[in-house]
Amino acid sequence: MKKYLLILMSLSCLSMACPNLSGNYICEQEDDNGKKVLVKTSISQRLVEGNTAYTIIGEGDEPVEIVADGKSYIDGSYETVNSCINDKLVLSIKGSENGLDILVNVEIYLQSNQLLSQTSMKVTQNSIVVSEESIISACQKL
Repeated sequence: MKKYLLILMSLSCLSMACPNLSGNYICEQEDDNGKKVLVKTSISQRLVEGNTAYTIIGEGDEPVEIVADGKSYIDGSYETVNSCINDKLVLSIKGSENGLDILVNVEIYLQSNQLLSQTSMKVTQNSIVVSEESIISACQKL
């Protein structure tokens, strides 16, 4: 019995493993005029009370800290949960605005030398899908 418990505990720790995203990246983004520009982004990470905290700094932007602790945080009418699942940083945001229910899921992970971000957004009104979109973006590790 102990053997099975140890195996289950090991598997649950593996599924919660946070990826090492530390590094400098070059990302292609659109500016306010719709023109594509290259932007340098830096990510650092550290442990905060046993959880992985990521600090993301985009060129010209204020730093953003994401703590992957699996806890639910409420900000206005939005609830956010940040966690690590299968070596991916996963951000889940849900809320409502102007009668619309909004669900956004973002998965951030490394594949080869690329930082990939897979974003899906679903907007519903009275359980009817109004809009649904998926975006994948890639940044090259420097």
